[in-house]
Amino acid sequence: MTDYDVIIIGGGPAGMSAGIYLARSGRKAVILEAGAPGGQVFINHSIENYPGFVDAIPGAALAETMQKQVERLGVEIKNSPISGIKRDGKNYIVEGFNTNLTTRAIIIATGSKPKPLGVPGEERLFGAGVSYCSTCDGMFFKGKDVFVVGGGNSAVYGAEHLSRICSSVTLVHRRDEFRADPGLVDSLKGYTNVKIIKSNELEEITGEKKVEGVILKDVHTSKMSNIKTDAVFIYVGSNPQNSLVDGMLELSDYGYVMVKDDMSTSLPGIFAAGDVVNKKYRQIVTAVSDGCIAALSASNYLK
Repeated sequence: MTDYDVIIIGGGPAGMSAGIYLARSGRKAVILEAGAPGGQVFINHSIENYPGFVDAIPGAALAETMQKQVERLGVEIKNSPISGIKRDGKNYIVEGFNTNLTTRAIIIATGSKPKPLGVPGEERLFGAGVSYCSTCDGMFFKGKDVFVVGGGNSAVYGAEHLSRICSSVTLVHRRDEFRADPGLVDSLKGYTNVKIIKSNELEEITGEKKVEGVILKDVHTSKMSNIKTDAVFIYVGSNPQNSLVDGMLELSDYGYVMVKDDMSTSLPGIFAAGDVVNKKYRQIVTAVSDGCIAALSASNYLK
């Protein structure tokens, strides 16, 4: 006998969604979350792109609503950091702080975290003009002047998205050339309200209660520039939370879990969902979708 049919590791939108669908499939499941239920959603100041809410909803409120729905359906949420996963024949053992549980299937929903720049003002002004997601927060700066930091595809996509919302967009990259696809960069140059600054590093984000400006440093001349702006969108990569499955599951070159269309991984009985998987878009709605697919696939696997 196992303790659970399915153990979900991670209590963000993907994990919550998986819990809902497993409960409705009659499966005994538990969600193990090291922090506050809701994951990255919990720390978002305001969310206005999740269906079902006419007005913007605080991230903490959305996380709480998800938690209550999951618990109403009988899925327990345990606060427990997980230290390891072991195979036991056809089953798995999930180990952690005061935790030693056996299960027939696992859904990895540990998410990812944006890489910070690590500059003064970034952490202090997060949610007050500092953002890591233009799709999530762009509309809060409609008609404003914003900066985007980064040189990859995500930064270019972010700048392009913001150009349709904001008065002006300035894309800053610390290198002489972009890592993004040349076609994307050429397309971005066609926007009249987009300015591109290369070979400059963002040294500081200024402002008291909200973002008011940035300080840039030319990497060749060391010349400093103080420029006014209303927001800074940072795209310098993300860190998938893959420590539990690194060396166990197949990962992409960037450390994301490789999954098939049914969210199955390289090991039978282990599925993955949300921002930890290798995919193009990382939004709350896509994480919820992944969680649904992973849960239905896990339930089918148990048959």
